[in-house]
Amino acid sequence: MKKTIASAAAIAALVAVPTATAVADDAPAQDTAAVQSVAGQPLLSSLQIMIGTGFQEIDLGQALNGGYDMWVNDLKSVNLEAMTYSGHATSIAPAYVTSVDGMTMTVDIWAYGADGQSANYVVRFHKVPSQDTTLTYLNVDNYEIDLAQAQTANGYVINVDDLSAISGTVLASSTADGATLLSAGSAGDGVNSKAYMFYVVAEDGETISPTYTVRFVRNLSSDTSLSSLTVDGHVIDLAQAGTTYGYTITVKDPSAVNTSLIGGAWASGAKVVLNGTSTSTDGSVLRCVYTVVAEDGTQGASYQVNFAKAASSSTTLTSLTVDGYVVYDLAQGLTDATTTKGYTIKVKNPQAIDPSVIGGSWAAGADVKLGATVEGKNKVSYTYYVVAEDGTQGTASYKVTFKKAKKSSATGLTSLTVDGYVVYDAAKGLTDATTTEGYTVKVEDPSAIDPSVIGGSWAAGADVLLGGSSEAADGSSVSYTYYVVAEDGTQGTASYKVTFKKAKKSSATGLTSLTVDGYVVYDPAQGLTDATTTEGYTVKVEDPSAIDPSVIGGSWAAGADVLLGGSSEAADGSSVSYTYYVVAEDGTQGTASYKVTFKKAKKSSATGLTTLTVDGYVVYDPAQGLTDATRRRMATSLRWTTRPPSIRT
Repeated sequence: MKKTIASAAAIAALVAVPTATAVADDAPAQDTAAVQSVAGQPLLSSLQIMIGTGFQEIDLGQALNGGYDMWVNDLKSVNLEAMTYSGHATSIAPAYVTSVDGMTMTVDIWAYGADGQSANYVVRFHKVPSQDTTLTYLNVDNYEIDLAQAQTANGYVINVDDLSAISGTVLASSTADGATLLSAGSAGDGVNSKAYMFYVVAEDGETISPTYTVRFVRNLSSDTSLSSLTVDGHVIDLAQAGTTYGYTITVKDPSAVNTSLIGGAWASGAKVVLNGTSTSTDGSVLRCVYTVVAEDGTQGASYQVNFAKAASSSTTLTSLTVDGYVVYDLAQGLTDATTTKGYTIKVKNPQAIDPSVIGGSWAAGADVKLGATVEGKNKVSYTYYVVAEDGTQGTASYKVTFKKAKKSSATGLTSLTVDGYVVYDAAKGLTDATTTEGYTVKVEDPSAIDPSVIGGSWAAGADVLLGGSSEAADGSSVSYTYYVVAEDGTQGTASYKVTFKKAKKSSATGLTSLTVDGYVVYDPAQGLTDATTTEGYTVKVEDPSAIDPSVIGGSWAAGADVLLGGSSEAADGSSVSYTYYVVAEDGTQGTASYKVTFKKAKKSSATGLTTLTVDGYVVYDPAQGLTDATRRRMATSLRWTTRPPSIRT
């Protein structure tokens, strides 16, 4: 008869076996005969337990002797309240205990007969380890993680203000039953970022999930505060540097300041950058603008620092000129100006000297001032002193006296030019101008000479004057006589005569080469002289009518000209001839004539071929012995690596 177990409450009332107790594994084996009914029938002939939604048959033989083992996906699917059995037993009562790891549930089923007999059937349900690595929730250091984003290459990024509070060890998670969340390590510099990697190991201990990456990134600061600033070691007054005109520092040389050498104290992560520089026109001031840039790129206040050149107290003077005259030059030993008497210079007119026109070399930034002026008979004295850039007046003074010089009676002359022509130069032996005949210069037009334009070298203070002139009746020449008058009015005894004579025109008609429209038609140096023969020189051209006979060139006598004498053209236009002659500078016509015929070139009937290439390949070259291409059947073969290219014709 098939029977069904009662409810759990009823079972508990029937048996005294606790639900958390199991029969010991070392309990003595039951005597099979002892579990038989008096009628000879077993207490249980069948036993079924519901697992999930269906009943599973229990092997009673194994259950009586050591226990029967079954594997299930979920121990909760074993429904001990839904058991069916058949046999002599009048009732059954199950009791179970689950292992500490939750992987095994041992069930002791006691069967009771009407005659007072009982038997214990042991069934062990083993859970099949899950491969499920599902992670449904993760919280790291109290930040809930977006699991989908955490599985991307960059992971789930969390921006925080303080990374020091992040440890990656404060975890809360929800995984599949039996699965475990483990750490896969950490990364990051710990200052700007920290990254933690996690993965899930399934209940089976082998199956693992993809890695979950959580990145904590420190928020970049927008703080642009600046508490101190130095530039090249110079401490900057920030309050003053923040004004319109900035903070000014006096230095010896502004250009020597290392404007990029920045120090000081500013917000963490921020930086101070040099935004720009400018230099005053005279180079005395270097302006620099510095800006604080926060860690996140926010630009803060700007600070202007001016490096100004310090005024020098130097009054050094190494040379001095007054109105162009050198009055002091330390390098040349000219130092009399620093003595009591000073330095004296003789000049024609002392009063004509401009004492304000000074030059020379002295300390940078300093100035040379005119101190005292003393006028005397035929002289004037000036005293100068140096004032440094910072206003310091030098202790040294520089005195110069300009004294009127006596007039010279010297009438010496070493060279003379008239209207640009050198007519006298003693150093070169050109002295004919002092003779009776004088010095003759041939020019194209004597009347064009300007006798007042004179130059050369003669005694200081002296003057060269024009004494007299004479011109030939036919205007072919003109003569000029010059003399020297000394500074004191003394006239020199020497006179200098020059005659400008009209040069005769040349009658030369020589011609050494001739070209017509770019074609060389005559050149004796190259043996090309046919143009002087009756037949003349013939040049074959494509189109004789295209030749321009007026375009001539070559080499012929100076002043001469080459003219076209005549031309003739063949009736059929196949040729055209031109005859040229030379006319000398004086109008003399040369006896030689130069004839050239430009003849239309016939088209060639030549069919000779010396080499041939096809698409870059040499297929015929007799010079190299490659002549197979002329055979009836071409023996030369060209092998193509892919396909023959199209041959262009």
